[in-house]
Amino acid sequence: MCGIFAIVDHPEAAHLTGIGLAALQHRGQESAGLAVANAGKLAVCRQVGSVAHVLRPDLLQQLVGTSAIGHVRYATSGDQRARDAQPLISAQAGHQLAIAHNGHLTNARPLRRALDRGNSPFATGTDTEVILHLLARHPGPDLAKRLAAVLADVQGAYTLAVSDGVQTVVARDPRGWRPLVLGRKPSRLGTAWLAASETVALSACGAEVVREVQPGEIVTLGRQGVGASEFLSPQLPRRACVFELVYFARPDSDLFGQGVFATRHRLGEQLASEQPVEADVVVPIPDSGTAAALGYARRSGLPYEPGLLRAPEGGRTFIQPTQALRELGVRRKLQPVPELVRGMRLVLVDDSLVRGTTSRQAIALLRQAGAKEIHLRIAAPPMQWPCWYGIDTPDRQELLAARLDAVSIAQWLGADSIGYLSEPGLLRAVGGDGWCTACFSGVYPLPLEV
Repeated sequence: MCGIFAIVDHPEAAHLTGIGLAALQHRGQESAGLAVANAGKLAVCRQVGSVAHVLRPDLLQQLVGTSAIGHVRYATSGDQRARDAQPLISAQAGHQLAIAHNGHLTNARPLRRALDRGNSPFATGTDTEVILHLLARHPGPDLAKRLAAVLADVQGAYTLAVSDGVQTVVARDPRGWRPLVLGRKPSRLGTAWLAASETVALSACGAEVVREVQPGEIVTLGRQGVGASEFLSPQLPRRACVFELVYFARPDSDLFGQGVFATRHRLGEQLASEQPVEADVVVPIPDSGTAAALGYARRSGLPYEPGLLRAPEGGRTFIQPTQALRELGVRRKLQPVPELVRGMRLVLVDDSLVRGTTSRQAIALLRQAGAKEIHLRIAAPPMQWPCWYGIDTPDRQELLAARLDAVSIAQWLGADSIGYLSEPGLLRAVGGDGWCTACFSGVYPLPLEV
């Protein structure tokens, strides 16, 4: 999972991109970068590390330009080396291109093999570079039309921001797997137009949210607004990633037309209806389980208590690259509040269970603090299948629910019981059809080509 950002027609484009990317930091903690356009030329700053580390104010001060694209990365292809940080940039036949990508291409491997045979050497390990090479083979003055021609051959999940130094274009795949929203902001140059993976990035920049980029839509950002769009064909059934709502998005975002916090609250309410238990208090695993725990408490009538506290800047352990780092991250970020849990029967609520690292250590901490019983409740179905569309769970054996049944999982975690939200309950809470649930159901809308 990654986050992208774009802005045009603002004299402080680099600084605003830095602000927008900081608001998207939860979507990728491995690397950050931006490409700024000035007088038709692109200047790029990208490196391994957080937004604050890579895009320091002194560096942003040197990046003069009125448009920019930016990226925060959590690798689903490639590795953690600086060469795979985005935006990627190329210069062929005197023309520059920069691209930022969120998602994963399901036919990247056959496309890459074909390009390799055509003497297009690859400098990175990312699937994003496939699009960059294909764009180089489609010259022309209209970047949106070039991108449309390229994306006709591309399959999978993507939102894109592309710049050639003059034009800035954003795009979303025809199934709408990943979110992308448009906004605008007053500028000394007229009206600045922005695009971002989540609305929180627009709000952080003081921009007004205008609308979503539609599935299959390619939009050229500029002072004329976003009235002229290219649409990819054929039009396909929407398959927005439900795990974005369950886990990845910030709770203060609006995503796929609904508020994330309110949706997670509904998931918790539905969970309480499906998985009740005799207990004294409801405790969330912060911060991911907070909204669902509030919903569970409201529906069950049990009191809500913040029995675990999250340390500032704890990071997201699910997207740490190794198990050892994930375990250390949990110990660093969570601390129990003994006076709230001692002698109590707890309903411990989290949004999802992936590898089980956070839940296992949270339960151990609560036991040490004196909890009498701990009943884990998960506001999502069991995650049993890897994602092919942009979430880094490539090995099914990494997924706890794919290896163990519920009783064995509870024993391994140290819980007295475990209960999951059903898939019908999940879909009821998020509003019916049009969702990709492959990580829960094993039903993949699009095959992975090898």
